[in-house]
Amino acid sequence: MHRPTIAGRLRPLISYHYFRTADIGRLADQLSIHETPPDIFADSGAFSAWTQGVEISVDDYAGWLHQWHDHLTVYCNLDVINDPQGTDINQRALEAHGLSPLPVWHVRSDRKAFSELCEEYRYVALGGMVGTPWRRLMPTLIWAMQESQKYSTVLHGLGLTSNEPLKQLPFYSVDSSSWGSGFRYGNVRIYDGRRYVTAKLGDAADWRKHSSTVKRLGFDPIRFVNGEAKRDEIAALSALSTMIYEAAIRKRIGLVPLPDDGRKPYVRQDTGDGLLQFLADTDPANHVFAAGGLRQYLATGGAKDDLYAAANGARIYLAGAVQHDIANVADHTNSLTTPIGDSS
Repeated sequence: MHRPTIAGRLRPLISYHYFRTADIGRLADQLSIHETPPDIFADSGAFSAWTQGVEISVDDYAGWLHQWHDHLTVYCNLDVINDPQGTDINQRALEAHGLSPLPVWHVRSDRKAFSELCEEYRYVALGGMVGTPWRRLMPTLIWAMQESQKYSTVLHGLGLTSNEPLKQLPFYSVDSSSWGSGFRYGNVRIYDGRRYVTAKLGDAADWRKHSSTVKRLGFDPIRFVNGEAKRDEIAALSALSTMIYEAAIRKRIGLVPLPDDGRKPYVRQDTGDGLLQFLADTDPANHVFAAGGLRQYLATGGAKDDLYAAANGARIYLAGAVQHDIANVADHTNSLTTPIGDSS
């Protein structure tokens, strides 16, 4: 069976809250594939800090971003949970520090503020989605996508764990920690070329059912049944599945280019077209294990070329075509639920 083509570049998401004492330069070296550096998305970790009652200083965050700036592909604003004004203040404060962070709009916030962000920035992150079912999110996501396209602005989905929005809307990038369910909870998510399936560690029937997919990725399913597969192997399989799903979405939606019109925020110049799917985790070791799995896959016959050819050159991110597609999505989802947030 043909082995799928994937990007030869790892995409980790790291947060200041968990990685503030880590050597990001060393981590970048550990995550490089064939001398290709990783795409590192830096986030403040504001939501995790908020849930733990920890305050993050905007000055400390700015210092950390400056320290590791050369290793970062993109970095987020320090958003303030349930405080859009505080979030905007932090955006301006970081910019006053000489930085150019990705702005964040929470989906329950004022929609006029979102439109203003899209006018000023070429790339905006949507936050405040964790814990909300995708069906309830979809009307707001559709609105945000349509509104952003008026300004030729692309979007990132913070913590967007559901696959359904990705199959229907042209996000430039997303991040999720769900790839880690295998080494955290024993339920390994595997993309079989059509959908995600789950195989429970130690369950012979599960691994027998998906053995052809697992072998195609370069792994021995028996090891996941008898306990020989440890965290490194589980992380590697999970990361590869996420990368293959990224390839499938690129082929389905088409490539989503980042506007090159001089607007903020900073994005490293060699960053390619979307979809870019970032792997979020609190432990750098899991990212290192994922890189090891990717190296193994490439060394045993996986494609070494970048994924951009996987979409067959289909740059369908043309304003009219995509707006038409989103309109069709909207027609099919109007009956799902009432949009969340401000409807003004």
